[in-house]
Amino acid sequence: MKVSISDFKNNDFSFSQAYYAGRVLPHNTELVPLLSLLENEPEKGIEFGSDNYVDSRYINSVPFVKISDIWEGQFTFNSSRETELVAPLKNYKSLNNGDFVIQTASKQLGKISLYIGQKSVAYNSHLRIIRFKKFHFYLLAFFNSQLGLNQFIQRGSIQGVDNFSKKTFDNLLVPIPPKESLDKISQLSQKIVEIEKQMWTIRKIINEIFDNHVGVNGEQLLLTQRRNSVVSINQLSERAWNFREHSHDFSQLISRIIDTSYLAPEYLDVNKIRGGNTPKQRFIGETNEYETHWITPTDFDDFGFIEEKQSIASTNLKNINRPTLMVVNRTSRSNGEYVGIAGYIDGHRLAHNNQGVYCYDDASKEHLLYLTALINSNLYRYLFQSVGKGSKMREIRSSDLARIPMLKLKQDKENDIITLMSNQSKNGYLDLAQERVRIKSEIEKYFSTGIFLETP
Repeated sequence: MKVSISDFKNNDFSFSQAYYAGRVLPHNTELVPLLSLLENEPEKGIEFGSDNYVDSRYINSVPFVKISDIWEGQFTFNSSRETELVAPLKNYKSLNNGDFVIQTASKQLGKISLYIGQKSVAYNSHLRIIRFKKFHFYLLAFFNSQLGLNQFIQRGSIQGVDNFSKKTFDNLLVPIPPKESLDKISQLSQKIVEIEKQMWTIRKIINEIFDNHVGVNGEQLLLTQRRNSVVSINQLSERAWNFREHSHDFSQLISRIIDTSYLAPEYLDVNKIRGGNTPKQRFIGETNEYETHWITPTDFDDFGFIEEKQSIASTNLKNINRPTLMVVNRTSRSNGEYVGIAGYIDGHRLAHNNQGVYCYDDASKEHLLYLTALINSNLYRYLFQSVGKGSKMREIRSSDLARIPMLKLKQDKENDIITLMSNQSKNGYLDLAQERVRIKSEIEKYFSTGIFLETP
């Protein structure tokens, strides 16, 4: 079905009229109703009440994902980090490997993601499984581009489930370009998926190295830390560092790290952990608009990569210009972000961080890469979540960071982890993440309104 621009302007389609005013689509590009590309109506999940959350040691519990578990910078997601356990429910819908989901609420309204986890998981009502007849990877790319996401945002002033209904799918139009462009975007999208699968594999290998050395399952610890576990988050967050006042698991893990460390564990020097700030007078711009990279907690993925999204100009900047470990010290739990996420920058450009990020550069580049992997492991994610304080906004202090023992491995093992994080062959985690950014930029450039839409 072909739809003209005049048809669009005279109807309540989801595509924003502002994108089409005075412009035409590129040659041989069609506007196609999304509904005609779907096998059936998207399958909505169910809402779980708080009484359905249970301790992970219960038998027959069900893995569960929600919208805050999907990082906005990724095309895919995996159940290893996102899983929360709920009591068994009758007739719940499950999400399986290879399923696409669309978000119906939050700041990522309209974002489509591919589930690549091996576990069958339940999902909540703000996610819907969406099954395409064709153009799967092209549509994945489109609904991760700003042009695609803006079509949902433009529909109302409130971003949430209330402005996402069946009518959204009935009226939504998708631009389908000529075969050459369609194939190109699809291939780029598939490349991102393959890159992210490699990144997940690297994370799994690194976690297994630390788990096997310490003799503790870090993922299982994270799951027991969920709501209604035997020791509550509030109990874990007490500032007193008497281990008897923390959970048994927390105390035991600290002891295991100290006992299994190849050399005496390292402690970061609290005097060399630097906070950040937001200058009162500043200009925030696009990535390359100003010389200095502006770093905030939202730039971090959850395993060490910091994406350059914005730049800053001010008379009061730190101008970090060397390899640096950065740690998120405060973050909103509603965004699905963990406090204590570590990131690494190589100093290729000046950088300035806000108050939500700590800096530490008192080590070699290689050791900073090792610390980044260690702090982002499931074991240390559990530790930092345990000492983090707050409900809606979680926070850790520099003194907390300095009191966590950093596990030391034999040098060859540490070197293996450093290589997995970044290496000269460009297939380490951070290298792959940077390649993903490059490909995403290529896709975004194609869908930018100045190129995708032509002025007659």
